[in-house]
Amino acid sequence: MTENNLVFFMPVALDLKLSLKNHGWVYLAPWELDNDDLLRVENICGEKLRIKIKQLNKQKLKIKYDSTEVKPRKHLKKLVWQWFSLNDDYKDFISLAENLDPTIAQHVQLGGGRFLRSSTFHEDFVKTVCTINTNWSSTIRMIANIVSKIGNGAFPDPVQMVDFGIMNLKRHCRVGFRAETIISGLDQMLNTNKINATGEGASSKLTYEFLVGLKGIGPYAAAHCRILLGDYSRLAIDSEVAEFAVKILGLPVDKISSHYDSWGKYRFLGYKLNRIIDRNNWIKNR
Repeated sequence: MTENNLVFFMPVALDLKLSLKNHGWVYLAPWELDNDDLLRVENICGEKLRIKIKQLNKQKLKIKYDSTEVKPRKHLKKLVWQWFSLNDDYKDFISLAENLDPTIAQHVQLGGGRFLRSSTFHEDFVKTVCTINTNWSSTIRMIANIVSKIGNGAFPDPVQMVDFGIMNLKRHCRVGFRAETIISGLDQMLNTNKINATGEGASSKLTYEFLVGLKGIGPYAAAHCRILLGDYSRLAIDSEVAEFAVKILGLPVDKISSHYDSWGKYRFLGYKLNRIIDRNNWIKNR
C-alpha cells in the first residue's frame, strides 16, 4: 500500500473543529476522530480506502489515503464538497444574519455553520432513521453494527442493505422496528429512481412530501433528511428541540418553528447556530 496525499482548496472558509460540533454525525461510523483529524473508510473504484482529513488552514484541507492503484482525486473532491456542504451558498444567509444576529454572521464567516454529511443521501437517511425513538448511545451502536456486519468497515450501499433484508437487520444489527422503515424506504427510493445504486439522490427529487410519505417517516425524520440535503427551511423537531423550546425559550413545542420565522428559508440555521454560539447545543448520552 502507498500513502497518497491530496490538497484541496475550498471555495469558502471552513473551520473543521467548529463544523464537527454542529451535530452528532462525527460520532457515527464509519466516521472517526483522531485528535483534530477526521477519518473514514470509503469504497472507491472497487477498493476500500482509509481516508484521513486534516485541516491546513480555513480554505485548505489535506487528504491522506492508502491505495495500491486507485487515483481518486476527482472522486475525493466530490466527496469533500459533499461532506462539508461546500456547495451550499451561504451569502444570502450571512446577509440576513448580519441584520438578525451579527454573531451568527461572524461565526459563518470564520468557517463555522456547515454540517458534516455522509457520502450519499441513503447513508444520511439510514442514520436519521436510527435516531428515531431511541437514545444517542443506541444510535451509535446500530450504525456501528450496520457498518461492520454489512459494509465490512465502510457504509454499505443501498442495494447491499436491501439484499441483507429486514430480518437480518433486526437480528444482526439490532435496529428493531426501524428495519422495516430502512428497507422499505430504500427499496421505494431505488424503484422510483429517487436514488441510484450507490445511494446518491438529488434534492429536487427527495422532497419533504415524498419523504414524509415513506413508511415510518414522520415530520422530524423528513425535515432532518431535508436539512442534510441543504434545505434549512424547517426545524427537525425531536425531543431535544422540544425540551429546548419549553425549558429555554418558554414556548410550547408547536410554537418553536414560528419563533424563527424571521429567518425564512434559513429557519434551521438560525435556530441551530444560535444554540451553538450560546453553548446550548448538546446531544443526550453522547
